[in-house]
Amino acid sequence: MNKYCSILLLGICFYFLLPINTMAAELYLEIPKDEYSIQETFIINIRINVGHNENINAVDGYLRFPKDILKIKDFSTGNSILTFVEEPKINQEEGLISFVGIIPGGYGGLISGDPGQSNLLGKMIFYTTSTGSAQVIFQDGSQVLLSDGKGTPAKLATKGVVFNIKELELPTEGQSLKNEWQDELEKDKIPPEDFKPEIVEINGEYYLVFSTKDKGSGVDHYEILEEGPGVAMGKLFLGQNWTEKESPYLLKDQSLSSNIKVKVVDKAGNEKIIELPVTYSLPWYKNYFIWVIILVLLSFLSFQLWYYLKTKEY
Repeated sequence: MNKYCSILLLGICFYFLLPINTMAAELYLEIPKDEYSIQETFIINIRINVGHNENINAVDGYLRFPKDILKIKDFSTGNSILTFVEEPKINQEEGLISFVGIIPGGYGGLISGDPGQSNLLGKMIFYTTSTGSAQVIFQDGSQVLLSDGKGTPAKLATKGVVFNIKELELPTEGQSLKNEWQDELEKDKIPPEDFKPEIVEINGEYYLVFSTKDKGSGVDHYEILEEGPGVAMGKLFLGQNWTEKESPYLLKDQSLSSNIKVKVVDKAGNEKIIELPVTYSLPWYKNYFIWVIILVLLSFLSFQLWYYLKTKEY
């Protein structure tokens, strides 16, 4: 009996002496090397690890970089597991970057056999401007929320990157400076994913809401085209007037009698156009294009009649 009690006591002590992994999530940065040259463009990946049996559904990230030796050129959302609440914010003057995103359905970490790409949150594209030691780190305020129905902040660990920037080494003839971002853009030939814009009413006004993802270089911008009645003639003389807009977009035509087109363009220049048909068609007598056609026909017939009567007099 004493033997079994001793074994049980030893097991309990061993359990409590084991190191316990209390990490719920880790935000970390990833770069392929630790040394770059001046005037070089490179990418820093933002990734996340999730603790065992944990599930997260939102990330709020704040990062700082040395503004005197690095210039932030872009932030790519391509292949991110996040659905971004708004466009990531870049402040070169302060050396700050921030982003907010959610994960519908939650994220429980890498699955077995995953090559390590499914935990990507975003890509920061930097350009080196001066020599020195550069450190890119997460700021206080960064947080990850658990998918527990309460939005509970997870216990978070963060890991930045440190690298050196050396003097420019002039490339040999026929070579150019390394540009990791340009290489990715040239490989991206796939347009953004399909999406379904929707018209919603907010405070008595109609807005267009739209969003999609791009698995390659990431979404760059959206453009809107409202084609009202008589659009055929407008296209003929004026062409199509696309304007860059963000969601939600206040529709110019509040009668909802226009065709609406939404164009999404990724950072490599690939684009996709989604068209919404007319919601409410105008009655024919309110369509000015029909009246223009009628006036043109009446003018033509009047001229023909005048010409006929004039030639008959002679």
